[in-house]
Amino acid sequence: MICARPDTTTEPEMVGGGRDTMWVRCAYCGRFEITSVASARLKALQDGKRATDTQMTEIRHLLSEWLRSGVTKTITVTTVEQALLEVMAW
Repeated sequence: MICARPDTTTEPEMVGGGRDTMWVRCAYCGRFEITSVASARLKALQDGKRATDTQMTEIRHLLSEWLRSGVTKTITVTTVEQALLEVMAW
């Protein structure tokens, strides 16, 4: 999902307030939650060519780094946008 490793598993579920989320288990990134909207946003950035392939790689790397360092365990649209803005500023 984030680092694109093949052994990543997802667990779709609804959590409090009816928010659609997926729990993701990744040997590299750890266990984290991503909202359906954030997942769609990542796909739209790539498919819409708003971010180049290189930028998408950097965005995913940055999100993975944040997950591993414990900065966030929930990926939201805001988190995706923060990563996009940071990468575009490089």
